[in-house]
Amino acid sequence: MYTCMNDVQYFNLLLLCSGIEDGYANALMASIGRDLRRIAEEVERSSERERIRRRASEIDIYGVKYDQFRQLLEELFTNGINRTRIVVLFFFCTDVALRAYHSYPTEYCCRLLKWSVRFIMDTICDWVQRNGGWVIYSSFYSLFVQFLYLYRV
Repeated sequence: MYTCMNDVQYFNLLLLCSGIEDGYANALMASIGRDLRRIAEEVERSSERERIRRRASEIDIYGVKYDQFRQLLEELFTNGINRTRIVVLFFFCTDVALRAYHSYPTEYCCRLLKWSVRFIMDTICDWVQRNGGWVIYSSFYSLFVQFLYLYRV
């Protein structure tokens, strides 16, 4: 369960389960896995990780509307989209979804997860396509889905 491990341990488990690891047969995927692991470790050690948690804890789960949630997600990318910001997005969305899952009726968690995926599809996909294509995008999407799944197991 998530509470038994820190964020970097969790992210490493996520990468292992997603097939994006050093031993993965596809060199590109292995490289992405190493890069994402490094980024996750950097974010975990940074003061930003606590800011992400704090900001996620401030969301009004009952009252937030999609436009407000989207604006919060867009704020994560005020200086542009890059892999680090995408990892931050995963942490933030997962923190919010976990909070909703553990403390609110299930439909609130589902709504926030749908909104998170919608944001990724509407906003992040274009950048990913311009910076490596759909193979990389499918890795990010797969990671996000597994990120959410593993958190709730």
